[in-house]
Amino acid sequence: MPFYMENDVHLMTVGYTRQNGIPDTALTVGIYFPQRIMPGISIFTNNQLIEGHHALAGEAKYTPALQEHGAPKTDAETATVLTDLMVSYNIALAPDYFVLASNGVPQATFEAAIKENAALHYHPNQFKTQYVHDFEGAMLVGLRWLILRATPYTL
Repeated sequence: MPFYMENDVHLMTVGYTRQNGIPDTALTVGIYFPQRIMPGISIFTNNQLIEGHHALAGEAKYTPALQEHGAPKTDAETATVLTDLMVSYNIALAPDYFVLASNGVPQATFEAAIKENAALHYHPNQFKTQYVHDFEGAMLVGLRWLILRATPYTL
């Protein structure tokens, strides 16, 4: 019997894209940023997760700011780190979508930080930002995708 395993941010990103009709051809960067914990990042396009060498793509804990300062201690710090990550991923990948989730940082805090981050607006790529409001629901759809992806019943 086949056995599949995947992490939370991957399942959330895939599930959200399936739930919300984001095109398969879109390059989507999902960022899950729990309060006061290191974020996870997922890259999804053409119905595939991009994990890189040794599955290290998206390991935000290796970014200089998080290495130097550790996990953010306030919502404002979390939003600043989030926008810095978005700048890096926008430069490297120019995604169509950023799908963002947190277990406690208010969406409005992220929205304000994104609006205020000038570096995000210098780049000519015009991405869309979407927010996950039902993390568990997105993960469940992601689990269904994981189970069915190699079958004729793929989502």
